[in-house]
Amino acid sequence: MHSSSALFRFLASSLLLLSACGSDSDEVRASALMAPLNGGMAMGNLQFLEAEHDGSRHVQLDITLSQCPEGIHGFHIHEGTSCGNNGDDALGHWNPTGEAHGRYGQTPFHQGDIGNVTCNAQGQGTLSIEAEGWTLDNDPNTGILGRAAILHANEDTYVQPTGNAGGRIACGLITLDGA
Repeated sequence: MHSSSALFRFLASSLLLLSACGSDSDEVRASALMAPLNGGMAMGNLQFLEAEHDGSRHVQLDITLSQCPEGIHGFHIHEGTSCGNNGDDALGHWNPTGEAHGRYGQTPFHQGDIGNVTCNAQGQGTLSIEAEGWTLDNDPNTGILGRAAILHANEDTYVQPTGNAGGRIACGLITLDGA
């Protein structure tokens, strides 16, 4: 009798777990670990969540930085799929629509234009955005998986052609969670 009771608890727990997972089956999660470049110390963690919101797909991005130089720093998703060569292999800003550089959400802007992150005197910075037009897959026009995210040394001034954000001080590749 003892083993059937344990089996019942196991099956009941499994059903609860499956029903909980089923409610979020349309969500996709990805992340990127930012590593320092060019002798710097800046690092961070990016968390992405793609889900249905108001009848369309959106990607929520939460950026958490540490050991970052105090000040304002441009942050972009780049075309490349590598952080090699001190971040140069990340190539230019991701721009599948061929738009001019600008501030995210204000036409015109590159799809990879995220904005600026302010880091405090303790080297910590955070930023959250909700993006339309991104997907957590490999679609050439909307997909950000495998692309490099870059933290720049300076503030993005949003002027042409790339906002004068300066050198690349941290980089991370966007990958699916659990893959």
